Amino acid sequence: MMKKSFSYTFLAVVLSTALLSGCTITQGFFALNSDYAYPNSNITPLKRVSATMAKTSFFPPPNLTPQDVEQLIEQALSQTADADLMIDYTTHTAITYYLIPIYWKMTVTIEGIAAKMVVGEQELK
Repeated sequence: MMKKSFSYTFLAVVLSTALLSGCTITQGFFALNSDYAYPNSNITPLKRVSATMAKTSFFPPPNLTPQDVEQLIEQALSQTADADLMIDYTTHTAITYYLIPIYWKMTVTIEGIAAKMVVGEQELK
């Protein structure tokens, strides 16, 4: 009787460990501008800003759409008055799966410098 109880306990521990453990995959990229900068414009850096978004789903994993990236950029730019675009920004994505890849969580963070653009004040050569 003792042996059977031990095997059920061992099985419960192994299953709990397998179901509650997770794995995280990260990636990122660097971009110069979040929007088009006119060639004859003055770009004035204002301050460093960041924004984070999290998405969860059951199988299949969540995806990042262009609308999500635009929303993140707008959320970051809203932290500074008069900001028109982000310059020198990076995007970090972390995807974590749990429950032997059935439950997925994706966290995306964008960090960069909010800048103001004034068009038409430079002489083009």
